[in-house]
Amino acid sequence: EERILRMDEADNFWAAGPTGPCGPCSELYWDFHPERGTEGADLDDDNRFIEFYNLVFMETSRDAGGNMTPLARKNIDTGMGLERMAQILQGKPNNYETDLIRPIIDKAAAMAGIS
Repeated sequence: EERILRMDEADNFWAAGPTGPCGPCSELYWDFHPERGTEGADLDDDNRFIEFYNLVFMETSRDAGGNMTPLARKNIDTGMGLERMAQILQGKPNNYETDLIRPIIDKAAAMAGIS
């Protein structure tokens, strides 16, 4: 329970744009420093947390007037970032240091004559 944070609509609602399908969402974060505890934890601290998975519960459609109507076919949209999972599994401080991206950076640097 202490590791579950309840958030308001500003932080926990997804929309494709000002109109169209939308709904509440859940986000899963990886804590690189769980030893620091949960009190005062800030999910915007990129040195500590990374969002790696989300679920959007598409339930409504918003019209140009801001009115919400239930979708005829509700669904759940999920997403996980491959580069973020690589960062977590490889224990790297950022995505650029993973074996997915570092070789590309190294090759581009070599081609540009930068070390």
